[in-house]
Amino acid sequence: MRCLLMALGICASTAACGITVVDDAGNPVRLDKPAQRIVSLSPGTTELLFAAGAGMKVVGSVAPSDFPAAAASITVVGDSISIDPERIVALSPDLIVAWPHGAAQHQMAQLRRLGMPVFVSDPRSLAAIASGMEAFGKLADTSAVAAPAAAAFRARIDALRRAHGDALPLRVFLQIWGQPPMTVNDQHPIADVLRLCGGRNVFAGAPTLAPAVGLEMVVDANPQAIVAIASSGPAARWLAGWRRWTGIDAVAGRAMFAIEPDLITRPTPRIAEGAGVLCKNLDMIRQRLPKAP
Repeated sequence: MRCLLMALGICASTAACGITVVDDAGNPVRLDKPAQRIVSLSPGTTELLFAAGAGMKVVGSVAPSDFPAAAASITVVGDSISIDPERIVALSPDLIVAWPHGAAQHQMAQLRRLGMPVFVSDPRSLAAIASGMEAFGKLADTSAVAAPAAAAFRARIDALRRAHGDALPLRVFLQIWGQPPMTVNDQHPIADVLRLCGGRNVFAGAPTLAPAVGLEMVVDANPQAIVAIASSGPAARWLAGWRRWTGIDAVAGRAMFAIEPDLITRPTPRIAEGAGVLCKNLDMIRQRLPKAP
């Protein structure tokens, strides 16, 4: 019977046919059986694996993988600057989950030459975050956790979309670094959050994912809101630096605020929390705008 099913293209079991999932780079990743020892090469992918129910199968990660709390006890194999292939090999992983914008992007070919399956995780939208959880659920055989987690995330995003879909559009500058000022274009998941809240990214068309922008470029873009995506200390310094540019609508209207970066830069379910903060602040700014005659 198993042979007949396989001949018809139907798998009688995972053991018979394995698992194949297409990663975010468009590459098929095949495992003979569910992953039991996973190495994650970004804090965001580590967090997403935990959200998909596969956290207990993660044996290696990079600093600073710190959420949930259990992630902090995982063996560290590198950071955003470099990873240690020898340490990865020593962990005997059966799956590597890589983020193509950190240290792993320069060492991806080396990792693949080691003969280990590599899944590239690079969700560029809110929808892709949910799909990423489902993919991890299939690879680690934790779909019983991943599927409802993805559904719950979609429901939270849909609720925000219904609440803010008709909001007055606002021009927004998203600042992710201080000097030089850096932002994101419209291909970054943060920009998808901004659209959800009725914001318009003033650097949507920038040619790179996270471009540096000059002060004059921000002045010319004249955002109605400036959002510093940073922890409290750096964010306060960045926003203070804009206060002398009184010709910017956001400065004149005191429409500047900060969001904790882990809530909006990591493509994980916590981004829904960051979206709630962003939407709430943009709504407060709208309420202060002059009413049309």
